[in-house]
Amino acid sequence: MLRTTGKTVEEIIEHNPRSVYRVLVDAMGRHNADLIINMFYDWLLRGGRRVDLKEVNEFLGRAMAEAL
Repeated sequence: MLRTTGKTVEEIIEHNPRSVYRVLVDAMGRHNADLIINMFYDWLLRGGRRVDLKEVNEFLGRAMAEAL
């Protein structure tokens, strides 16, 4: 991320979480971005978080990125 955006992943998430999906797609392609989002979702579930994949996608800006 740092190479393509000049910001770390942590900085992107902290300052504009709704842009995470778009940044991932730009940095590594849609397929790999989807894999990262799904891995994050699985990590949340293993950590005991009760969250829906749709909510994760909305929070990280997937719907907004796909609308562009």
